[in-house]
Amino acid sequence: MLFEYLDFREVDREEQIRRCDSSARKALALFGITNYKIQAVQNFLGENKWRVDCDSGPYLLIMSYPVKLWDFAPSVAYLESQLLWMLYLEEEVGVTLQTPQRNEEGELVSTVRLLDGDLQCALLKWVEGEAVSMTSLKDAENIGKLSARIHEGTQKWKPEREIVRRQWNLKAMEESSERLKRLFSLGRIEPNRFSIIEGCMNKVLQMWQGADGLKCSITHQDYHPGNCLKQERDYRPIDFEGSGVCPQLWDLALTLGYWRRKNLFGNTEKCLNGYTSIIPLQSRHIELLEAFVVGSIVCKAWAKLEDDPSLSFKQFDRYNQSIFAPFLSGKPFLTG
Repeated sequence: MLFEYLDFREVDREEQIRRCDSSARKALALFGITNYKIQAVQNFLGENKWRVDCDSGPYLLIMSYPVKLWDFAPSVAYLESQLLWMLYLEEEVGVTLQTPQRNEEGELVSTVRLLDGDLQCALLKWVEGEAVSMTSLKDAENIGKLSARIHEGTQKWKPEREIVRRQWNLKAMEESSERLKRLFSLGRIEPNRFSIIEGCMNKVLQMWQGADGLKCSITHQDYHPGNCLKQERDYRPIDFEGSGVCPQLWDLALTLGYWRRKNLFGNTEKCLNGYTSIIPLQSRHIELLEAFVVGSIVCKAWAKLEDDPSLSFKQFDRYNQSIFAPFLSGKPFLTG
């Protein structure tokens, strides 16, 4: 029997899985799939993923729950924007990815109605491939090239509907800076570390405010080796759920920062070289890109954890030596 409520924070894990299984079966019926086997891939409050094996599959079923823990509501328009973009990337740019499927009504999003809200569901074709090596220079270069292809292709996209996704812009960066200041006032950040972080954020904000002509679009925003598969020479991005609207340089910074945080300088440089072989960047773009790497690291590592009492800075000294200190002194840290 389908469970009737979205919010199941008070039930144990076994009961959560049972309820998710029930709703998954209801969702699949809307896509005309009745004879299948399902296996949980990822389940947590807010979003659940299932592998679906059937005659026409395999598929990936995604179910988004608009629970109060999130700062956005996964509406039909929100999920549909992601899926329409994915279809464009596959059909017009030639990117192999998890192809969105249409339900029996011809829609990309199926809605399961419950007593306390709507459960939004999408069905994607399962994409095969092997894991991309985190340390392979060739993989890093090809990931950079694919990122540029996606950015270049997206600039040509003329969506018929408004893109409804989370946005990352100058205002969001300013809000992150304010959250860091509140953390410091609560004694969560040591004065010497806060001085460095504040200096970095002030410089990032100043550079962003002075930047002209930034290309903004919907972007992946979590594109790194862990979210990319390959089969022979074909590289395949997965996990588009975190996609949103931001400057394309910010999206690239998130990718480059993945390797730079781990001090894999060669991979960082190879990825950037792969990107610039398709989309050349001027020196001012490289400088802003480095600012975005710094900003993304600070925001992801600390600013978003405002309510976390176990805030940890165990990686701070390493980041400071290889990234923050060079950035504050005007020395490049991406290109050497």
